[in-house]
Amino acid sequence: MLISNETPLIVHDFFNEPTTQFAHQELTSYWSKIFANASSNVSSPLSINFSRNEHLPFDSYSLHILEDSITISSPLGRGILYGVYELLKLIGCTFIFPSPAHQYIPTLTTFELAPQTITKISSLEFRGLCLYQVSTHTLTESINMIDYMGKNNYNFLLTSINKDDEAVGDFQDIHWEDVGETLYPELIKRGIVIDMSEHSTDYFFPRKKWFLEHPEWFALINGSRHPLQICYSNADAVNEYIKSYCNFVKIHHDFKFIGIWPLDGGGYCECEQCKDPLTILKANKKITHAIGKVRPDLTVEHLAYTPQSLSCPNDDIPDNLSVLVCSIQDTLAYKWGLKAKNKGGAFYFDYDTGDHYRYRTHVWLNPIACKDMVNTFMHYHYRGIISLYLPITSWWQSSLNYYYLSIAYYNPCFDLEAETLKLSNMLFGILNGTILAEALLTTITKLQDKILWSRFPHKFSHQPEHICHRHTSCDALHLESYKQTYAHIQQLIKSVNLDLMTDAQRYQLELFKSYLELQKLFFECIDQFNFDTDSPDKVTPYFEMLEKLQNKYGKVFISPEYAKWRIIGRDNILDPKNTDTLF
Repeated sequence: MLISNETPLIVHDFFNEPTTQFAHQELTSYWSKIFANASSNVSSPLSINFSRNEHLPFDSYSLHILEDSITISSPLGRGILYGVYELLKLIGCTFIFPSPAHQYIPTLTTFELAPQTITKISSLEFRGLCLYQVSTHTLTESINMIDYMGKNNYNFLLTSINKDDEAVGDFQDIHWEDVGETLYPELIKRGIVIDMSEHSTDYFFPRKKWFLEHPEWFALINGSRHPLQICYSNADAVNEYIKSYCNFVKIHHDFKFIGIWPLDGGGYCECEQCKDPLTILKANKKITHAIGKVRPDLTVEHLAYTPQSLSCPNDDIPDNLSVLVCSIQDTLAYKWGLKAKNKGGAFYFDYDTGDHYRYRTHVWLNPIACKDMVNTFMHYHYRGIISLYLPITSWWQSSLNYYYLSIAYYNPCFDLEAETLKLSNMLFGILNGTILAEALLTTITKLQDKILWSRFPHKFSHQPEHICHRHTSCDALHLESYKQTYAHIQQLIKSVNLDLMTDAQRYQLELFKSYLELQKLFFECIDQFNFDTDSPDKVTPYFEMLEKLQNKYGKVFISPEYAKWRIIGRDNILDPKNTDTLF
């Protein structure tokens, strides 16, 4: 099929619902940009049909391309939208990053599209993101993120009615209450399912109010009550909590899931009844039954997160209860998958792709983790994965990880080398793509070899973290290996022909080089920090580099403000009391 700027586009929408109407708008909008120099000589029209295909699972989709027509089919409207973006990508568009400024739309006069059928089957029903730093201050970035989700087939948003975090700035805040009216229409027209969740206990059970009146409703710690977690074995407290949730869901109908999470962190009750590791789940079952009577359409979400909430029960769980499992991928995670399989389903909460808090301000390029995660939780019968994107203004590494993760959802056994070459060609251009694909792969497989790394979460999980009593000879060996690999990558980059790059490709190369510089400083200054011999000043070059990059590029990598808070502030990871297993 030869498409040209003389080809009129005729769309037949057999769904005619908001998401397919938006798909029609997106197709015609991008088509007019791609074939901007339209000729007055009209050729035969191209017919594009949106049709329903109930034989595909979930929101999977198919493109059937003939000489004079294209049929995009799916069971759901959002699958049609994904098919439209698939077609645009075939023509040359790229949507790797969540800003229109960093997306690529070709300008063409003709394009040859071979007859073919492309079918994309999702391995999991839900492919989700949890966006942190969503507030009135980041409204533009939040809208861009929702647009990015649609273009990369992410169909589930976990958010919070009001999460006001104690972190510096607004990096860990979520304020749906302030921005939901603007964001909701953007989510609906992309068919994105909303999970009103996160650590919102204070919104539904305000401690300032209830602790004064009922201290017995709160955690008993060392013999006295504290305004921390709810005492989940206290029937009156749980009933008040139920009343608050039921009143909320009667009024608000803009979400399909609702989370009933405890507060973040510790502060759990130590009374005799709360020592039972199933106490929180038992209370959540009561809450779930009560919400089900008011809103039978809602799925209620239990958070399996800490020892107080991780245990999987032997008895049944309510049909409208889902479980969000955090961090673990072991036998217990598998048990939860089987327990929730025919109920509300099990979901995995992923910290390895975009969580700068977990990664202590330096998220890795992590395609191997993406591939492993999808295969693991598909095998465990999970309904979906929700990835933590924290914060949304630090987008470069996270976006690349979500590029790989989106591939893994549809091709769990993808070839890492082949997909990295495709990515490299899109980022840096075909003429330099092969050599920079080697640089990317060397970074992922050798520079980020866990054998070299000694601190959480970059190290092997079985190794205890320690910044005291370090084996200096071992550190020197690892540093030398790191430097050799780093030097090899730098040689690859030096061999690139910059004259063959566009400005956008040179920009991406500069960001890749900046990522490497930051990682080297993180490795030398933080991963190899020795409490017995080093002073805290050792980490200063890392902060200075972040400051330099922020001044040069704006919001791309983590901010120096957040990095200082995370590394030497509240959690001070240069203090062995906060890190070392022996303390």
